[in-house]
Amino acid sequence: MRVPVFFSLMLLLAASCSGGGSGEEEKEGSQSSLTAVSRPIVDIVPAADIEKDGQPVDPALVFAPDAPRITVVAQVGEVTGSPMDITWFQVTDEGEEELFTHTVEVSSFEAAYSVGKSAGTLTPGTYRVEATLEGESLSTQFEVQAPEETGATGQGATSGPPSSGDSGAVATPASDPPQSGEASADFVVMWDPVDPDPPKITLVFSATLPGGDGSVEAQATMGGNTRSVSYALVAGVESLFEELDFNPCVHPGGSDLPGTEAEFSVTMFGAGGSFIDGGNKLTTLGPDETPPVLEVTSDPPPGSKVEPGQTITVSIVGRETKGGTWQTGVKQIKLTDFDTGAVLGDQIFGEEALPCAQKAWSKGLDVVYTVPEDAPPEIHLMAEAFDFAEKRGSFGLSYYTGEVWTGGGALTSSATYPDGSACTDAVGISYTFGIGDDGAITGTGLGTHTEEAHCPFPAPGAQWETFALTVSGRLDGQTIRLEFDLEGQEPANGIDYAGFGTALALGAGAVDLAVQGTSATGTVAFSESSGNPPAIYAASGPVTASCTSGCGSE
Repeated sequence: MRVPVFFSLMLLLAASCSGGGSGEEEKEGSQSSLTAVSRPIVDIVPAADIEKDGQPVDPALVFAPDAPRITVVAQVGEVTGSPMDITWFQVTDEGEEELFTHTVEVSSFEAAYSVGKSAGTLTPGTYRVEATLEGESLSTQFEVQAPEETGATGQGATSGPPSSGDSGAVATPASDPPQSGEASADFVVMWDPVDPDPPKITLVFSATLPGGDGSVEAQATMGGNTRSVSYALVAGVESLFEELDFNPCVHPGGSDLPGTEAEFSVTMFGAGGSFIDGGNKLTTLGPDETPPVLEVTSDPPPGSKVEPGQTITVSIVGRETKGGTWQTGVKQIKLTDFDTGAVLGDQIFGEEALPCAQKAWSKGLDVVYTVPEDAPPEIHLMAEAFDFAEKRGSFGLSYYTGEVWTGGGALTSSATYPDGSACTDAVGISYTFGIGDDGAITGTGLGTHTEEAHCPFPAPGAQWETFALTVSGRLDGQTIRLEFDLEGQEPANGIDYAGFGTALALGAGAVDLAVQGTSATGTVAFSESSGNPPAIYAASGPVTASCTSGCGSE
């Protein structure tokens, strides 16, 4: 019979009963690496799919834009049978946008799943999925990568965030115990690619021994040391369902570094210690797939006007994210002159990755840069941080030696197809540029969709929520001529309807701004034909710019 987990149980922190361990006993009062827990949601993992036994297939925190589906798997703990809500969000600069919610009826120790499907390609960016059950919530976050090589495929191209797909619950070995009269021990090992603090692996198991009079032992081995927890099965307590958290950073000789192996076993013994049933599984901590996150400040701040001989102090902090994959630690931080390739500052913090508390979770570097006498109109510096898995995080900084101007505009965009049908939307652009002593203009900008596409056919939305611009041009008398370049960027897979039209059109011409004192105004009126069959992409609207530093006689 099935008995709730509030039964009387005996916890024995003991030496291994089988080979492979050191036989060390944990001292009374010491923290155990195997900890019994009771919570409605044990874990939540993004993956490619779900196995029939509830295990996630290819769990990951980064997915390609052409992934046909992303499956989020939530392992259920001991519950009373409440429904679980699984809600998907798209994370943007303005906050989170809810995409859809699945409500799944679940039972104890089942695996609930929720599928986000793709109609063609997925919009690159960050997504969060939250599971809520019996008043408690647990969430996970993943990234959809930008494509390295794509091309326009015409009006029929589809893209957008994940949309509502299948959902349901799958019985796991721990949630589907044998019928009364059968003796059996079954378990599932789940390691989470997400690295909470402290990192953990979860062991979920069930056992049934008709008539009781026996015990079940859960065992974990890592680094040559074994720890175990035993549960008594007595008359009236014939079945048990348990979940244990294994903390490798508490386990003697344990490690939370990628590639570390751990072996788990669950064994049922009868009266007198005779073996009845059991099994063992080997798991390996997954790779470090997330780069260090950079926090970069400078004095003066980026975007400032600087003079030859002036110093710029850049402070760089690289952090490994607790909440990403299993981490190796920050190995190196450096600052480079992006245009010349000259290394301005570089520090290596160790030769090998270290585990747990010894890990280089955060490292910093301060670099003082002196503006050279022959500095260009715009200075580009690049801060970088590398971990021991050679994952790279980067952050760019720009400074100007001449006048500094900022501005932007609100543009309307259209894509007109050969049959006369058209899509329209709105895009805002912003930019900062410097004007050198020779009148040369250099700078950067950003385009952001401010209105969804309106089309005579179903449009899944913009493939580019934002796109970067490189600004160039020249000051000619009282006219600022700006040109925009998309730095070789392409949409996720095909045409971004009207929004892609803005991008194409901005790269197709120049806009003249009339200067009056420290401000300038102009009008964008660009168009470009592209695609097969060809469509006319256009962007129009007023743009402005204002001098913010080094203006005139300053």
